[in-house]
Amino acid sequence: MCSTPEQAQTGTVPRRTRTSPALGLLLASQGAAFATYSICWDDPGFRLLCHIAPINLVAFFDHRSCRWLLPADVFRRSVVMGKEKQYWLMKSEPDVYSIDDLARDKETYWEGVRNYQARNFMRDQMQVGDEVLYYHSNCKTPGVVGTATVCKAAYPDDTSLDPSNKYFDPKSTVEKNRWVRVDLSIKKKFSRVISLTEMKAQSDRFSEFKLLAKGNRLSVLPVSKHNWDAVLALL
Repeated sequence: MCSTPEQAQTGTVPRRTRTSPALGLLLASQGAAFATYSICWDDPGFRLLCHIAPINLVAFFDHRSCRWLLPADVFRRSVVMGKEKQYWLMKSEPDVYSIDDLARDKETYWEGVRNYQARNFMRDQMQVGDEVLYYHSNCKTPGVVGTATVCKAAYPDDTSLDPSNKYFDPKSTVEKNRWVRVDLSIKKKFSRVISLTEMKAQSDRFSEFKLLAKGNRLSVLPVSKHNWDAVLALL
């Protein structure tokens, strides 16, 4: 979030920009003559979000090296024109971060995902505006406890760079961070838990719902609109 006008800029970047040659090459590689952009302060550096219709790219400025970091695995590449809203289920242990915590904070970042498939869902498919079923896992009554909205698309998860953090990954570097996180905002806290047991007992309501698949342990799952509506109908 930008607190002052000096911390944000908007405008148009020509394909061969002199202010950021690396970014100019990136735009050229996408065949884009122009891109609208916004620069926001995003500790530990400026985050430059370039909208190149119909592709959305993210580049990060590293103050230590004074250059733009453009590793392919950091880019958020998705078709944003004509793409329908997507639906997800994301699991969190309530003693780590519960729906009550999100309702209090209003917004949070979703860090610590260390499964490649879950990471790929977040990095390659999630977009701002997608809706999320918030699921409490590893607790007495696991189940869906509310809904949230993706308010910031994938960006590097810097907990992987901190040796003192439980999510530290010695193979990740600033230049090539293997992990990402997204930001969520609260939409609704449910008045009761829609438990996993309840959903399994009414499995005929759902169609290929990955949550109910035997042996599924992913913390981030895509949800069809049909299954999204079926879950909410249980309230």
